[in-house]
Formats: sequence, C-alpha cells, structure tokens
Amino acid sequence: TFFLDMGTGSGVLALAARRLGCPRCLAVDIDDEVLENAENNALRNNVNNIQFMHARSLVPGDGPSATVAVANILVGALLRHSMVTTLALALETDGELCLSGFRPGDETDTITSLYSRYFDFDQCTHRAPDAAGKHYWGQWARLVGRRRRVDNFHEEKKNS
Repeated sequence: TFFLDMGTGSGVLALAARRLGCPRCLAVDIDDEVLENAENNALRNNVNNIQFMHARSLVPGDGPSATVAVANILVGALLRHSMVTTLALALETDGELCLSGFRPGDETDTITSLYSRYFDFDQCTHRAPDAAGKHYWGQWARLVGRRRRVDNFHEEKKNS
C-alpha cells in the first residue's frame, strides 16, 4: 500500500496511515514551513518512513502510483485542473481517492463533475458541525471514489 496525502498540512493523515500500518506514505504540501511542521509532528510522535515533499517537486505519473490518496484541502485548490490531473496520474487504477474540505451542494457538484473524467465516486458524505462550530464552520462534505481503469480521453480516442 502506498498512501498519498496531498495538502498534508500538519501531516496528521500521513501519520495516521503509518500508525495503521501503511508501509509507504508521501505527504505533499505547497508551503515549506508547513512541511517542516509536519516533519516535526512525525518526530514528536515517533512516526517514521514518511516522505515529505514540496508540491513543486512532485512529478505526476513519475514513480510508483498510490493505492490511496487523500486531499483535505480548500475547494479552490481542488478545483484546479492541475490538481485533478496530479491526483489522477498519481493514483493507480482502482485506487481510492478521498476528497474533503468543501461544502455540500454546488461545490460538491462542481468537484464531482470535474473529477468524473478519471474517477467514479461511490459516496458523498455531509457532516453537520458540532454545537461549538455551528456558526463558524458550517457543514462540510467528503467524496470517496475510485480511479477508473480507462479515463474518458483514452476511451474517446479509441472510439474515434
């Protein structure tokens, strides 16, 4: 199993994956300071064998493909075509993708539409905030899907 944490932030998802037995984890972010903090969190928690990488150093499709990829980041980053392509190329066929950090409704519909060229989404979950965060955070959504065996581009090319 190879776990990709895109937009790692504190590194908590990569740390959890390692603690749960995932042998290989790659934690990627766009901020050097954030990556340094995530590495320190791994050290403080005695978690090793996580590779921390700046997003500019990630070459999609170069190297082994991830079995599972997560991106718990804001909707703006998830809507970038470069993010869609990066996640599609980084994930193996039938690999599982979990996207979160966006609102139910229009944001969910837009993300589903954008990623549907490469992914089939099995579930969409909405979570209401607890009492403490109700007015500040609002409701959040999560999409879970699998990388298609053949994306639409290849299928369209084959049929033309």
